[in-house]
Amino acid sequence: MMSSSSMVLMDRVPIIDLQDPNESNIVAQLDAALQQFGFFYVKNHGIPESLIERQFDISKQLFDLPLHIKESMPFDGTLDIGYLAAGGQALEKTLRTAATEPQQKQQQQQQQSTEKQEGEGQIDTKEQFMMTNNKLITASADADHSVLTVDPDNVFDGSQNYYLQPYIPDHPRVTSDYMSASYKLNLRLQHYLFEALQLDSERRRDLGQHPFLVLKQMKYAGPPSDPSKGQYGAGPHTDWGSFTILATDQQPGLQLLWNGGVDQWLDVPPIPNTLIINAGDQIATLTNHYYKSALHRVVTTSRTVRYSTAVFTYFGLSATFAPLPQFCGGDQTTDLAEDPSIGRTTREYFHYKLHQSVYGSDATRGSTDEEKKE
Repeated sequence: MMSSSSMVLMDRVPIIDLQDPNESNIVAQLDAALQQFGFFYVKNHGIPESLIERQFDISKQLFDLPLHIKESMPFDGTLDIGYLAAGGQALEKTLRTAATEPQQKQQQQQQQSTEKQEGEGQIDTKEQFMMTNNKLITASADADHSVLTVDPDNVFDGSQNYYLQPYIPDHPRVTSDYMSASYKLNLRLQHYLFEALQLDSERRRDLGQHPFLVLKQMKYAGPPSDPSKGQYGAGPHTDWGSFTILATDQQPGLQLLWNGGVDQWLDVPPIPNTLIINAGDQIATLTNHYYKSALHRVVTTSRTVRYSTAVFTYFGLSATFAPLPQFCGGDQTTDLAEDPSIGRTTREYFHYKLHQSVYGSDATRGSTDEEKKE
């Protein structure tokens, strides 16, 4: 039986039909969803269901491999690739009050205290495997345009990744096909976002050129989550980049923190033939938090294994971040010290956040000049 919180989201979070011939409808629905929830569903999104299923089949085969094979592909914290066993990565456990409207800060701070008590010291209990178009983040800042160009039909070309063809022959082809389809979907989502923000051609080029993407396959297993004891499939966190494109195996577990007068965790139920899209911190920063980067988590409800695959997308690699002028002034304020993306390029910001996630949350904001020396 569907929970009441699932009914709330299904009633209110739009399912956006990307085949709607009236583009203004798509833009308006995206705009409303990002203001209220930071989440929405898409259907007729262009990624064949057969490809999504093949991708999940590959994912299951990958996580079923013997541990010594998985551990032969260790996580690389510079390229953001490889295998992480359960407990290998910590996600943010506190609420980002800067990501909400000022009048909600008191409620958010109260919830933050609760989350700290529930999840203090906890780390994620999922297995994960990452692939990226990392040639973008390893190239020098002044690299030639041709070096940074991404082939939409072969997104991983020129990048370093682990491939499993000795054990899973279809792994390179299926993961490449899925990443390419996701890359093209992200270009469409960016277009609708830029239309909603009424960006000029120069800013569109700055934000849209050379996007960095992370393909993350995940397996949730073990006992059901217990938030009261700080036990989560994935702890409360926001995503770092622009859009996240999420496919699930139709098992429940994803929840978002929503304020409908009072903060509450609501289920984001899987809906057949749709993908779940959420905005990340870069979009929140760009709009001075007019668009939400929603805090979300995974709370597993049974011992049934749950699989999901996320494609995390980022804006242009060389784009430097600050709120757009139209979102500054008046009642809209941003605490620059609380937002690590401001003043950084996407490249600098990603390396900062990855280091913080893998090696601990004690990293300080630092200076971009020091980061460039690393």
